[in-house]
Amino acid sequence: MVIVRDRKGQALFGRDLIRDLKVDMGPHVNLNSVAPLEANKETENTLKNEFRELFEPGHGTYKGPAVELKFKKTPEPVFLKSRPVPFALVEKVSKELDRLEAEGSLKRVMNSDFASPLVIIPKANNEIRLCVDFKRTINPQLDVDEYPLPTPESIFQQLNGGKLFSKIDLKAAFNQLRLSEKAQEYLRRLQRWAIRLMQYTFEIQYVSTDKFGNADGLSRLPDPAEKPEKFRKMEERHVLAVEAEQSWPISLSKVRKLTQGDKVLQEVLAHIRKGWPAKCPSDKLVPYFRKRHSLTIVKGCIVKGHRIVIPRELRQRILTELHGAHDGATRMYSLAQQNYWFPNMEQEIKRYVSLCADCAVVGKDNVRVPIQLWSRPNNPWERIHIDLCGPLHGKMWLIVVDSYSKWPEAIDMGRNTTSKAVISKLRNLFSIHGIPEQIVSDNGTQFTSSEMANFCRLNKIEQNFSAPEKQSSNGQAERMVQTFKNAIRKFGGDDSNISLKVTKWLFSYRITPHPATGKSPSELLMGRKLRSRLNILPRQPQKVSKGEQKAVSKYRQKLAENANKGRREKKFAQGDLVYARKFNDPRIRWIPGVVSELIGQRLLAIQTEFGVLKRHYDQV
Repeated sequence: MVIVRDRKGQALFGRDLIRDLKVDMGPHVNLNSVAPLEANKETENTLKNEFRELFEPGHGTYKGPAVELKFKKTPEPVFLKSRPVPFALVEKVSKELDRLEAEGSLKRVMNSDFASPLVIIPKANNEIRLCVDFKRTINPQLDVDEYPLPTPESIFQQLNGGKLFSKIDLKAAFNQLRLSEKAQEYLRRLQRWAIRLMQYTFEIQYVSTDKFGNADGLSRLPDPAEKPEKFRKMEERHVLAVEAEQSWPISLSKVRKLTQGDKVLQEVLAHIRKGWPAKCPSDKLVPYFRKRHSLTIVKGCIVKGHRIVIPRELRQRILTELHGAHDGATRMYSLAQQNYWFPNMEQEIKRYVSLCADCAVVGKDNVRVPIQLWSRPNNPWERIHIDLCGPLHGKMWLIVVDSYSKWPEAIDMGRNTTSKAVISKLRNLFSIHGIPEQIVSDNGTQFTSSEMANFCRLNKIEQNFSAPEKQSSNGQAERMVQTFKNAIRKFGGDDSNISLKVTKWLFSYRITPHPATGKSPSELLMGRKLRSRLNILPRQPQKVSKGEQKAVSKYRQKLAENANKGRREKKFAQGDLVYARKFNDPRIRWIPGVVSELIGQRLLAIQTEFGVLKRHYDQV
């Protein structure tokens, strides 16, 4: 082991460290310090000369093959603009770029088809680390060989049993890898010029090559062997540069020039220079008068705080530029507030967005209008609302709701939902409750077909349809569909007893008072409460008028007279010997027996050899 010391200082090893490392120093060795020997200095110089690259400052370079970037297909150039650097970090970023360029990690370029934004990472030691955001430029196009990262458990398992470990600082490991010349074209970033020029107010102008004062004359001389096509390409590039300059949205000189031609802003400039009066001199100056304490003049332009006041002639162009990405009014206003101001700017932005045809085509749903309630019918079963529900438990269901009484019907349609099947179910329903005056439904083909229209026309039923894709227009049926679905799902179980579940729900709904009417659907539709297992007290007899009682009695008397023609009265007593009718043997029609009990007015219990038989008087 060679230990080289070129200056005085504390001993490298103390006794405690020697003891902990269990170094055998011999029985009579007492080591206090090591003086640098001439032989050691020679060894040091020899090692430094032989391995010069290892001892040079910096991180060095990987000696293996250059790194190639593998793409899924031919990469498409992506050029992103540079991100602004905080003023507090401008100097640090500039120095770090210079350092990386000096050590060879970066190479300066003047132009590129690819550009990725810089990312500044603060470090704990008050320094910075420069990274590049490739997630929107190169990374999506790379064909990455995904290597599974080890888990902490697997790493600790490999370290199990170790006693001595080496700590390696790989903070600049990526900078030690060399990229191939082709790969370097994809990983360029244009941040240096943005940092250098942040302290200046500048504009971009095209300057012809022959006017470059600092150009290398020999390298700029035209080559007589060049083909005319190359000159035409240079001319095309010149035109593109001019077009780019003309498309620049706004410049300070342009604002200053148009401010001088704006009569209102000229008055504002005069008041700023001379002082504002106590009262606003005219209505057109009111917006500026309210902000007068924050208005100043900078290079011939009016500035409100840190925002420049835009002349009227430039406002439309500013709005067009702000809406270039088709952002909404809120985002546009937030962006505009950072740099610009003019009267009613927020209202102008909202108006501009509202007039954008591209935004209107893909915009959100419009603000909904207030709900228009259906008028309440005057009579039960006057207007019904219908809709199809399902599949529920493998079946489709026709839901019908009476608008007056809220009486529900849930009719099993199986899997057949054609117009013919719906009409058949409605016929059966109308035979019970009668034909309604109106039917309200959605625009399903079952309800809009010519068959349904003809059925309604023949029965003098008016058809009403909800708006397309607007279920709330047929709200009563839609709500009943949801109520029906939720109720059946709450029952649980399989599909074997679905009819029983539906019957239970229908009966419960029909006898329960509805919150909209305060009465149960059965009361409003049938005029009475349906008896259920919940009823304990006996029901009160229904009041009938004397005229109605007399008519019913007369009708019943007439029916009895017609039925009793050809009949005679029979009387039986307990113990009478009789013959009773036998039904289960065609060979014997009558069997003898004894009356054992009189049951009611026309029923007897007769004891026979076959047991006790119950027979009507006509069967004895």
